Amino acid sequence: MNNFLTVVQPEFKDALRIFTRGGALKGKALLCFEGGFLSIEAGDRTAVMRAEGEWHGQASFRPKILEALA
Repeated sequence: MNNFLTVVQPEFKDALRIFTRGGALKGKALLCFEGGFLSIEAGDRTAVMRAEGEWHGQASFRPKILEALA
């Protein structure tokens, strides 16, 4: 099983801007990939961007990691 995704960096940065607004994120962040789209959800915010590759399942992580990426 190969879990590797490629996202264009400017699109990634633009999509993640939603997580820098509106105060601290609560709960876990969830990453999903389906049909060529990567979605990242945290609290009441969702970022969607195009991606290529293979990803099986979902990943959850602390919102602090997401805030550091954004």
